[in-house]
Amino acid sequence: MKRVSVVIPTYNCADYITEAVDSVLNQTYKEIEVVVIDDGSTDQTKHILSVYNDKIMYLYQENHGVAVARNKGIEVSNGDYISFLDSDNKWLPDLLADSVAILENKPDIGLVHSGKIRINENGDVIEDHSQKKGIKHLSGYIYKNLLLRKANFNLSSVVVRMKCIEEVGMFDVNLSKIGCEDRDFFIRIAKKYKIQYINKPLYLGRFRESSMSANYTNMMRGRYYIVDKYCPPHKGLNFFRNKALSAIHLQRGDSDIWKSEYESGLKEYYRSIRLFPFNITLYFRLIKTYVKILLHGGLKRKKST
Repeated sequence: MKRVSVVIPTYNCADYITEAVDSVLNQTYKEIEVVVIDDGSTDQTKHILSVYNDKIMYLYQENHGVAVARNKGIEVSNGDYISFLDSDNKWLPDLLADSVAILENKPDIGLVHSGKIRINENGDVIEDHSQKKGIKHLSGYIYKNLLLRKANFNLSSVVVRMKCIEEVGMFDVNLSKIGCEDRDFFIRIAKKYKIQYINKPLYLGRFRESSMSANYTNMMRGRYYIVDKYCPPHKGLNFFRNKALSAIHLQRGDSDIWKSEYESGLKEYYRSIRLFPFNITLYFRLIKTYVKILLHGGLKRKKST
């Protein structure tokens, strides 16, 4: 049985870290090592984790950001496969068993990911992505789908071959404190390997207002950085580049509209149209949004941060 190394980076997440670690130790697949990289926590994280003794490997470092923490975890890991769990998320019991089974039986697959159930800070379900209808973009050679944001998945659901990381490299530390380091990582793997999606819920992803992904400015910087990295401004690439940039604002608009933040959502849609006006889906989104606004009696402004 091959070993899976599970890397859990954490920073001041004492309220949730026990749930994350326990969800790994309770996996039905037992050949694992758990590596927790404490990225400079100032709360009770170290004390809380001390009860696990030799069940986990705990390493503390000064705060350098999540990409640096994950890279440190990779460096000390000994598994044939490696997975990553954010310390405020948690796995369902069969995530590793189901993922490893695919990797063992399909040598052309480099990375496996799965469906999620989204929860809030209290653990209540707020959105169920456990089974997606439009999954054609999530499996196979999905390099372009990732750049155009047609394929979206979370690092906490991923199990990847260690040899893939040895070939394409670890996380880009330039993204360590602004986010999107996971998509950059996926893109590099997808350029060389097939990806496999498991269409069922295998983890719980927690949404927190204070999380890095909730920081609009940093997240948009990270998204533009990735487009610049893989589609730099160039006469022959601008069509695809503009399409990729447009997709960033379309997805952000969808997120705002889902939260009933109609004014900011509409602004994102119009930015998307200016960058790439040939996407018919955008115009349907606009019509649908204006209907929602009429039904809800006006605009709900986005809260300032």
